[in-house]
Amino acid sequence: MRYNVVEPLKRSGIFDQIALVVPDLRSSDAIEDYADYWQVDFFRGDISNVTKRMLDCAIYNGADVIARVLPWWFFLDTDLVLRQVEMLEQEKLEYVMLPRDFDIRFGADVTHIHTFQRILDAFNSNPAIAKRCHFNPWGYVEIYDADFTIGICEDTPIYNMEKFYALRALLNKVWPEQQDFADSPLHVYRLAVDVLKTETCLKSPRGLDLAYGLGAGTHYLAEEGVSILWLVLILISRQSTNVASGIPICQEKGCPLLPVIMWD
Repeated sequence: MRYNVVEPLKRSGIFDQIALVVPDLRSSDAIEDYADYWQVDFFRGDISNVTKRMLDCAIYNGADVIARVLPWWFFLDTDLVLRQVEMLEQEKLEYVMLPRDFDIRFGADVTHIHTFQRILDAFNSNPAIAKRCHFNPWGYVEIYDADFTIGICEDTPIYNMEKFYALRALLNKVWPEQQDFADSPLHVYRLAVDVLKTETCLKSPRGLDLAYGLGAGTHYLAEEGVSILWLVLILISRQSTNVASGIPICQEKGCPLLPVIMWD
């Protein structure tokens, strides 16, 4: 029960209400036990339309501002979330996001209730868009940003590498299987290795890894004998580097030294 986002949110005192919002399915029954344990609201909503689910929950709780996070973001920065909420309220925005080069899991998707109503109206008038975007209303707002008043919270913290390594070690301890499912980043690297190993004509398989993130996939390729050219596209200023940008894993002890090209 220790590693969850609910307890730090409760301690922060930022929100009037915290709710676990789930689809109205029998499999969601187990989550209600967690809501009871944490003494937070439990709300069942539309099975597939996340926009309607969030809107109905907000209406039920009389909320104007909704900050959406996932339960396992236990390392969330509540001070950052507060800045997002204050920005939305003070500037009368519909949605506040974080910069593209910052990990959303340290913050939240902060949205005004009217935004969900507008999105739902758009979905009702255009079934094709609804089918494509109903599961991710925040992505819809970012795609059709000209139709909404959006703010980007640039006041993001800078985390040092000591915190980065400590957090990564904790994540690996709490969730060691996080990279081993078909919907995770490492799966595509496993597919690449399978393909390269079937190419018997390739005595020394080579690969080009673009935007490698934290480097787990590149490390895996190197362990499997694939020669990697590591191409990093740095889209952030040197002054605003944060934990999301990571550090080349080839600098770690025991990892094969890989060629790295960095573009600023």
